[in-house]
Amino acid sequence: MDPPKPPSGPDQPTSSPKIKTIVFDFASGIRTVYNADGTVEEDSFERDAAEKLKSGKTSGGPEIKFVNKESKVDANTTLKRALPTPEPAARQD
Repeated sequence: MDPPKPPSGPDQPTSSPKIKTIVFDFASGIRTVYNADGTVEEDSFERDAAEKLKSGKTSGGPEIKFVNKESKVDANTTLKRALPTPEPAARQD
C-alpha cells in the first residue's frame, strides 16, 4: 500500500515570492526588492558587496538596477533633492 499523499491547497507552505527586480540605491544605502506578487522589501546593503555584484555578469534571474552610483551624499542632502523647490512669491506693486 502506498503512503498517503499530503493534501494540496492553501494549507501547504508556499515558497518565497519570485523576485522581479532588485534596486540598489547607493545614495540611501537601501536595497529594494520588488516581488512578482506585488510585495516590496527594503533593507540596507553593503556598498562593497553591491559593487562586486555590479561588476559580475548575470544571466537570467531578476533584473538588477543600480541607482545614484556616483552619489556619496548623506540622507539630508538626498531629502533636499527629493523635495520640490518652492516657487518665489509674486511681487505685487
